[in-house]
Amino acid sequence: MAWLIQPVAAFTYALDRHSAQARVLSTLAEAGIATEQRGSAPEIIARCLSLCMNLGLWRCWSERLEISFHQISPTETGVTINAVPSLLRTGVRKGEQVTDLGALVSSLH
Repeated sequence: MAWLIQPVAAFTYALDRHSAQARVLSTLAEAGIATEQRGSAPEIIARCLSLCMNLGLWRCWSERLEISFHQISPTETGVTINAVPSLLRTGVRKGEQVTDLGALVSSLH
């Protein structure tokens, strides 16, 4: 868990936690986004560059998303996606690909 986070999305799957994690991992792999999991923790770290806040002249970039899962019932799992801002990043470097958070969230939902 990061110290500073920016909420991106929250939704519910009609699946158990392990099936929900598998679905998210599959969708992220199809999008070409690198992921990592820490043991059996109910969290996935997605390594991608995204614009998490746009306040006119100042834009805040994120280099990773934290996707957490919490079991609501045996057949329902809540999913929360948070962006971890990189406060020192000022823009996109040559050759980097920016992930559209809106499109990513809609493909996960």
